[in-house]
Amino acid sequence: MPLTRPSVQASVILVSLATPLLIFLSFFEKREIDAARERIQADAESAASKLKMFLSDRLRTLWLMSQYLESFSLTEQNFAKAAGDFYIALPGLKAINWINSEGTILWVYPESGNEAARGMSVLDHPQAAPSFKVARGTGTTTVTPPLELFQG
Repeated sequence: MPLTRPSVQASVILVSLATPLLIFLSFFEKREIDAARERIQADAESAASKLKMFLSDRLRTLWLMSQYLESFSLTEQNFAKAAGDFYIALPGLKAINWINSEGTILWVYPESGNEAARGMSVLDHPQAAPSFKVARGTGTTTVTPPLELFQG
């Protein structure tokens, strides 16, 4: 079927009208994608900041516990009492361990479910050992990457 002059004119008009519309839609889509990307970036930065603050608060609390325990006669009973209080105040912890300077886990709280960690050396744990060595050498708090615990 040959094209007639009116159908060619209609096609030219359609293309002439559709081209700016397609350009506008493409521009609008890019703006929407950019806006979504900016919202996601802002949300990620906010979540990272909140997580950093959350972890800093927990680490500071545990550091205060260690300073408190070191300020008087450190016994297993004193550790269990203080660790119990902090364990309640810091929900979500699997256990609180007292590790001596040689890297041995002396005491755990709560005992139930964490017995396997007692007496283990963090220096024998390939993922925990580097962080412990830094902490021991510098006296600073360190954080291990996620790892399998001795107690599972």
